[in-house]
Amino acid sequence: MILGLDLGLVLMYLYLSLDIKILNLLYRSFDDKLTPEERNLLNNALNYSRELREEKEKILAALEKTHWNKQ
Repeated sequence: MILGLDLGLVLMYLYLSLDIKILNLLYRSFDDKLTPEERNLLNNALNYSRELREEKEKILAALEKTHWNKQ
């Protein structure tokens, strides 16, 4: 424990916070232009995380399906 905090819980919170930030960047990337720093962070995360790449593919598939349904 550091300062009365469980280090494992602190690290888990930090990891989840970063994970949520990356997911938000992924979702925003389909609608908004990301800053170069955000784009770099997202690209690094996509290179590192198979799960994030799979989520991106799911979003792309849903967008494509929605696009075809509108025509």
